[in-house]
Amino acid sequence: MGNYTKMPTATEAQNLLASLSNIRFYQRFEIVPGVFTPSGVDSELMLEAAQVPHDMTGKTVLDVGCFNGAVGFLSERRGASRVVCIDVEPDPRTLGLAQIRDFLGSKIEYLCCNIYDITLKQLGKFDYVICFGVLYHLRHLLLGIDMLYQATREACFIETAFCDNLVPSQVKDQNVIFFDYPHLYNPADHSNWFLPTLKAYAHILENCGFRVELCKVWGDEKGELAQGKPHRCAFRCTPLSAPKWIEQGSYEGLYPAERFRD
Repeated sequence: MGNYTKMPTATEAQNLLASLSNIRFYQRFEIVPGVFTPSGVDSELMLEAAQVPHDMTGKTVLDVGCFNGAVGFLSERRGASRVVCIDVEPDPRTLGLAQIRDFLGSKIEYLCCNIYDITLKQLGKFDYVICFGVLYHLRHLLLGIDMLYQATREACFIETAFCDNLVPSQVKDQNVIFFDYPHLYNPADHSNWFLPTLKAYAHILENCGFRVELCKVWGDEKGELAQGKPHRCAFRCTPLSAPKWIEQGSYEGLYPAERFRD
């Protein structure tokens, strides 16, 4: 069960989940062997899709947009030595993360901030940065990816939505970004903004300083225009030398250089 200091029983875990019946579980993950959170995206499958290593012994991990903390807990279980989870919710008890952390004796660190604050919070670099289900919620997409780049030492694992099936076939293999307004990708969620094509995503990530490997694409039933078609993807990104534009004087004020330096 990883680096936890406790080994609760299945009955104790079931009782914990019963006490968290008011929590929205967006992520489904195993708390103790055989006991899973009641609903949500299968977080183990997400880690597999993004090719996150099974052996994370001694690695430091930043989980961006952690929600219930599934990626953080599973990273600890895989041997991570330090895990920092960030999200915009001030109180991690609202997410159930704090209660599960205490129940397991987990050492996860939770910080209330958004993706744009990563360098301002002086978090430093992490061996692995994991960012699932966040990028299409960003109004400032490249700035968010810049922050991921700055925090990554070895690899950044990204899961997001793409738009190849939402645009005309003659442009889906080009650098096209679908601006989701009115909100067509998921009409029930008005926090979605930009969905690039797969090709555009690769170029965007490369422009921010990453070497990019597309790991997997898949689909589900979410979204009026995406039903039954591939519209989710996972990337493994390795940081290269810092992009030259970071040091260009024309970006001073908008992108202060000190935000991008160790």
